[in-house]
Amino acid sequence: MITTDTMEETEMPVRLALVGAVGRAGMERHVELLRREQRPHFDGWGRLRNVLDVRAQLERQISESGAFRLLAYASKARGGDGRIRWIAEVDHALFYPDGRHPFVDPAHDEWGGAGHAEYPVYAEFRYAKILPTCIELEELTSWDDRLLDPQRLRSSFLFVVEPS
Repeated sequence: MITTDTMEETEMPVRLALVGAVGRAGMERHVELLRREQRPHFDGWGRLRNVLDVRAQLERQISESGAFRLLAYASKARGGDGRIRWIAEVDHALFYPDGRHPFVDPAHDEWGGAGHAEYPVYAEFRYAKILPTCIELEELTSWDDRLLDPQRLRSSFLFVVEPS
């Protein structure tokens, strides 16, 4: 970034974003819930324990800038097209290192997701905003130098540099 005062180049801070696999129908329920309620709500993330590896970074980003981004990958196995289709602004996060915290999903609960409404989670993310997008996984830069392979999304988040 070039500042107008000094005309010197300064380095922009690199921000972490998470890529998580979602089902199209589930994410559309979250979008609808935000639209209708006009207020943030939480979503639980189970099975993806590696979120604990970046907990401090995510908490710092929320503290310093108010949010971090979750890039929602529309998994082909769950009815999507294999692209990132939503960007969620996460303005609050709760972490559970033992992964046994019961979470009741407001989007599932409201639309009759009986049997799937409560599940154990490692993290809860409060979505302040969800915006549509279309980003290919290959367009992103890895945060931790690991291959950005969609197969890894079955059991973990991918860590990427937040796209501008």
